[in-house]
Amino acid sequence: MGNSRLAQDENLLLGVFCVQLQRISPTQLAEAAAAWATDPAKDLGLRLVEMGALDSADHELIRNLVEQAVRNQGGNARDTLDAFGGADVVNRTFRGSIVVSEAGNVTSPIGGVTKSDIVSLASSFGVDEVKGRYGRESEHARGGMGRVLIVHDNFIGRDIALKELLPDIAEGDIKGTPNSSISASARFLQEARITGKLEHPSIVPVYELGRRLNGALYYTMKFVRGKSLKAAIADAGSLAERMKLLPHYVDLCLAIAYAHDHGVIHRDIKPDNVMVGEFGETLVIDWGIAKSVGDPSENAQNLEDTLGLVGEEANEGYMKTAYGFAMGTAAYMAPEQAKGQLDLIDERSDVYGLGVVLYELLTGRAPFERGSASDIIEKVISEDPPDVSSLEPAAPYELTAVVNRAMAKSQDQRYQSAKDLAADVQRFQSGALVMAHEYGLPDLVAKYVRKHAPIFTTAAIALIALAAFGTYSFVNVYQARQEAVAAKRETERALGRAERGLYHASIQLAVKRIEEGAEGLARSALGNAPEALRNWEWGHLVMRAYPDSFIGPDSDDDVYDPEISVAKNWTGMFGRMALSLQGHEAEINSIAFDPLGGRMITAAADATARIWNVETGELIQVIRKTSDIIQCANFSPDGLKVVTASTYSASADIWNASTGEHLVGLEGHGKPINQARFAPDGRRVLTVSADNTGRIWDAHSGRMLLELDGHEAMLMDGFFSSDGARIYTAAVDGTVGVWDADSGELVRFLERDDPELSVSVQMSPEHYSVVSAFPDGSSAVWNGASRATTILQDGRVGKLDYAGFSFDDSAVVAPDKERGALVWDASTGNIVAHVGQQQGRLLSAAFSPDGSKIITGGIDGSLRIWMPGEVVDRGRLAA
Repeated sequence: MGNSRLAQDENLLLGVFCVQLQRISPTQLAEAAAAWATDPAKDLGLRLVEMGALDSADHELIRNLVEQAVRNQGGNARDTLDAFGGADVVNRTFRGSIVVSEAGNVTSPIGGVTKSDIVSLASSFGVDEVKGRYGRESEHARGGMGRVLIVHDNFIGRDIALKELLPDIAEGDIKGTPNSSISASARFLQEARITGKLEHPSIVPVYELGRRLNGALYYTMKFVRGKSLKAAIADAGSLAERMKLLPHYVDLCLAIAYAHDHGVIHRDIKPDNVMVGEFGETLVIDWGIAKSVGDPSENAQNLEDTLGLVGEEANEGYMKTAYGFAMGTAAYMAPEQAKGQLDLIDERSDVYGLGVVLYELLTGRAPFERGSASDIIEKVISEDPPDVSSLEPAAPYELTAVVNRAMAKSQDQRYQSAKDLAADVQRFQSGALVMAHEYGLPDLVAKYVRKHAPIFTTAAIALIALAAFGTYSFVNVYQARQEAVAAKRETERALGRAERGLYHASIQLAVKRIEEGAEGLARSALGNAPEALRNWEWGHLVMRAYPDSFIGPDSDDDVYDPEISVAKNWTGMFGRMALSLQGHEAEINSIAFDPLGGRMITAAADATARIWNVETGELIQVIRKTSDIIQCANFSPDGLKVVTASTYSASADIWNASTGEHLVGLEGHGKPINQARFAPDGRRVLTVSADNTGRIWDAHSGRMLLELDGHEAMLMDGFFSSDGARIYTAAVDGTVGVWDADSGELVRFLERDDPELSVSVQMSPEHYSVVSAFPDGSSAVWNGASRATTILQDGRVGKLDYAGFSFDDSAVVAPDKERGALVWDASTGNIVAHVGQQQGRLLSAAFSPDGSKIITGGIDGSLRIWMPGEVVDRGRLAA
């Protein structure tokens, strides 16, 4: 380019494009432009390259874009500049560092970037270096604008890293003071501040920020002796050696998760930016292009406008490359980052980068690493990476699934947080099931064998030893075993005789008390009968001990049949207790099930929520809330998280369902929270409180999104509709509010006979609903298909605070305040069964997802699983 007016317009376009494509900042442009306006003999772009603000590849790319844009306007650079906004966009972009006259001449104004501006910036941050504090300086690394020194802190007596800006960065900058680049200073300070505020074991701590004796900005930090994760991967000679680096990868994920939790996105995650220390440390470095969540990208709209105007006839390759140069390292950036969609870059963009790092750890190479930056970016945007197994057949299939999920093109299909990604890798390390992988039976068997390898190994050694010892050893072992079995059987017979004696005595005493008319004493005797031996006669006597609760025979076909409805299966039956689950020490407030099946969670007043295996009764996980009552607990739709609501703290909390780790707190209600549930998409949580309000929260950050304010009484329950568009809240005064889930606006209040109640309050799988908050204590079932209303018989339950539907909607179960649990036929409202009998009244009851069991929770902390028992006089229960 020459010094003609046309060349000036092209230089102006180049400056505008550089800023709008975010390759340089307006301040950097202003510094170079001031020198260019004074001496236009040297191209503006070349000045930017020489001062280190723009690299040669970027310069060439943007020059090509300028030429393409000019060609699109018939070769007239002035018309092209006018198309982008003319003088207005020049003034805005160049920040007053130049003046364009009406004749088109470019001059340097008074009021551009000055020495005093730079001195002011450099003197407004940090402290002055104390002379003699830092000695034995040696250069460790150098970049375009700064360098890292290893220095000895003479005051404390340790070696530390000192990062400083280089004085006089490029010829043509304003002279007279070190750090003459305002933009470089701003970026340097941003990096120091972001790094400094992230106090995490895997993030390098910043010790001090200030100015050196020569005026250069600097900050000091911990010096890590070791090598980068990139070098560690390269040094590993096999997959087995690389797998030893997996703990460092988990540390990386957790460090990034911590940063996300504090509102910072790294945007340049790669093995080069992870240090592996000599003593097992993992440290994430280089936060130079990190971004605070919620900060708008200053030039996002300009970027979009620029690429839009150039794009109609521009070379497609240039376009995609231009998008890709928006920010980050090509091989590790997410597709949205490569496209330059700056407003879409969020925590999940970092998750993609973490996925690429895991890919490299498994295969020894990045998925796209050959070709120019533009070639790599095009592949990131449009191609799927080579499958991990094609490069490393021995790679664990579960970690391959983790990589595929983390590197999904769509942000919604990735892990939604770095913490979720870390949790899945930790599940792999512990031998648990990885959420990203779909297991078949062979997978599960192989995993079980691997997890219990020591047991299988010990058994194999024992068999070999047994064969070696021969017949003599076999006979001795056999005889010893026979003696042990005989002793065990004798002990069991003795215990069995004692239990059977107690059972028969309890039954005989109950018969006698019933004949005497002392039903209360009979119930006490029956309560002492050993649970494992209770049979039909026990149930028959319990029925006689409650003479007002039963009527005569109704039919001869009320037998248990898995092919008929749940209501029919339970008709006329006392439950046979299958399991008694031990653990809670206070009343059970709620029971809920994992949507994916197999687990249930119970919430209790002992400050715990416990996750159980429904089939075996095994305790899987304990979630603890210090010194508080947990009022309710529910799984997220994917089963990975749990939300609990607490009474004293008036807060809700979200936990990792596998590890019990606390993820985020939801605080803001003024009084206890009575219910907390996830939205169908799992990204929001609804809480309802005794402060008469409901609130919607972001499940990831814990930020309150909406407040539902309109009820005049405390809220007891609330649901999202199945499509997530509506929210239903139920208050103790019998009102049911319908709310728009997106805006939080009240749509209407439902009346008791309103047919829309069929999708509110206690929702069932097939759209029945139980309404329990009426002032008169009555309860009803609305049929979602026919809109018919069925009033439930009272059965001495009182106000129905807790109820659950069977999977087929044919039955409703709720705790009987005095005796056990009652089962209603949802179509008739009749009480069809009385299930369970345990000391202390029940507070909660629920059907298992398949309807084959009823789970009850008592005021004493007892938790029991009941199966359909024998038919009792084939009768039906009545109010």
